[in-house]
Amino acid sequence: MKNLYLIGILAFLGACRSYNPKLFRTESKNLSEHLTKLTKQVEKNYTIQKNDFISVSVYTNDGEIIVLPPSIQQLNITNNNNNNPNNQLQNQFKDISFLVKQDGFAKLPMVGNVHLEGFTLNQADSLLQTKYSKFYAKPFVLTNYTNKRVIVLKGNQGVLYPLRNEKVNLVEVVAATGGMSRDLKTHNIRLIRGDLQNPKVFLIDLSTIDGLTYHNLTLEPNDIIYIEPIRRPFIESFRDVSSVLTVFTSLITTILLVISLSR
Repeated sequence: MKNLYLIGILAFLGACRSYNPKLFRTESKNLSEHLTKLTKQVEKNYTIQKNDFISVSVYTNDGEIIVLPPSIQQLNITNNNNNNPNNQLQNQFKDISFLVKQDGFAKLPMVGNVHLEGFTLNQADSLLQTKYSKFYAKPFVLTNYTNKRVIVLKGNQGVLYPLRNEKVNLVEVVAATGGMSRDLKTHNIRLIRGDLQNPKVFLIDLSTIDGLTYHNLTLEPNDIIYIEPIRRPFIESFRDVSSVLTVFTSLITTILLVISLSR
């Protein structure tokens, strides 16, 4: 009996882990990797909206040969008499984006109008693969969001915010993405700009008058706004081990049941 209790306690302690409040620090060596991971997740979850611009690349044979936009080889065949260099022509095709109109449709080459509003990029890829399968064998499609945008990270939650106007400031974007809850630090906001390998980081305190001078700070495309959450170590640690507690409770209940039946 004692051995059973000892095994259960050791299993419980082994499953517990200490709480680490240093989720995000500007001086961390893993900053660029952490930001890249979070921004990719945000972009993955973003749903296409009206007035968005998207690019579409179509490959055949599960990605073997690109057909849209045309490759250098295709341009060599079709543009031998053109005075412009082929690589310039290819770049022009790569720069083509397709507008998602007010009705939620985008007009794409060969397949015509396709309803994309409300789709994530992954969902759009799957839909367009089906559409282009009428023209190509085993099509592989990659869609990308080409609008100017900023990313707002609130703890582990993120939102992609399109920059539809030339001048948009920090407070406008924070307000438009849900504002500041009681779980966020208004005095510890980071605006991260530039190459994530060596970014410029602005520390902003919106809880003071001086900090509000950043109210008129115009955001630039690809800026990242990180708002640090208020840490509650006990509550979050308890949340981490709640599932373990459930297993431990079930184990004890099973042991007691076996003992009572064996009597």
